[in-house]
Amino acid sequence: MSALGMLSPCALFSSEEPVHVEDRPAGETCSSSADCGQDRACVESRCQTLETSIAGELLAAAGHELYLAGDMRGAIDAYNESFISFERKGLIAPPDILCEAAETAIAAGDAEIPRDQAARLVHECALASLPFSKARTAALEALSRLRHDGLSLERLDRDAPADAYFTNRPARPSPETVAVSISINDSKDQGYSDVRERLEGGPLRVAAVDCFLQAWELTQARAAEAVIEVNFRSRLRDMGSYDIYEGTPTVAEQPGEGFGPCVARVVEANLGDSVRVRRTLSWTMPIHVSASIQ
Repeated sequence: MSALGMLSPCALFSSEEPVHVEDRPAGETCSSSADCGQDRACVESRCQTLETSIAGELLAAAGHELYLAGDMRGAIDAYNESFISFERKGLIAPPDILCEAAETAIAAGDAEIPRDQAARLVHECALASLPFSKARTAALEALSRLRHDGLSLERLDRDAPADAYFTNRPARPSPETVAVSISINDSKDQGYSDVRERLEGGPLRVAAVDCFLQAWELTQARAAEAVIEVNFRSRLRDMGSYDIYEGTPTVAEQPGEGFGPCVARVVEANLGDSVRVRRTLSWTMPIHVSASIQ
């Protein structure tokens, strides 16, 4: 099966056979076309295959431009169409195009392409290209960023692609690699700013990192998010010679374990004492907390 099956949005890289790899990869250095063997020419001191699909080259160029523009879905579709064009002419896409597609597959992330299948495409890129070629190096660099996610380096040294590459237990991320975002909306309600100031300090951010690492032990997810609701209710208190209004902030319960319930417990612990206001009122403060491995 060609690289087409590896990037097809429908097939999702469900290839059962490795991409055919020529005995002598294109890209070898040369001084003349005679050095390159049959059906090849020496172009800019590198052996290049004479047979090609111009449409395939154009579509690969489009895929590269879409990748640079950040449109990963569009780039994947363009590379897939490029492979179709080469296949129609009975050809295999050149190693550079295969490697650029592999880099795109890794960069697209799990939401677009399962990482095992993206890693397989990187492996096929490496098998079809020369060591330290530019496109091959870029694809391997992209995959190297996932090396602590359970990537089996031993499988990359095999002479044929494997079905799975993330077979090892992921290494626990360090707190320094976890980025946290905390967002609390503005409001002019009485007592709102007082509660918000209590929650925006460093303890909540540090606790969110700890909650993320605890959740990671169970799920190995690279990102987590939660919405915590703080509810505020005030009431009149008769102090004898005078009256006061006091409001108590509470956290909407999130039972169980995981990132959200853990953060909710931290928020509740940092709410502090009651807040003085001037009348009876109620409001809800949503707190958006997200964490991810960088």
